[in-house]
Amino acid sequence: MTDKEYEEAKAERDRLDKKRSMIMFPLLFLVIIGGLVYIVMNR
Repeated sequence: MTDKEYEEAKAERDRLDKKRSMIMFPLLFLVIIGGLVYIVMNR
């Protein structure tokens, strides 16, 4: 595997990681908010 191929694979992986974190953060946010609402509603 050449350096160029390695760089391309690394860039691709970085792009996927970025996309995944863009999806994960809002989901995490929703879970936290939902949890708080759930706790408040069941007091």
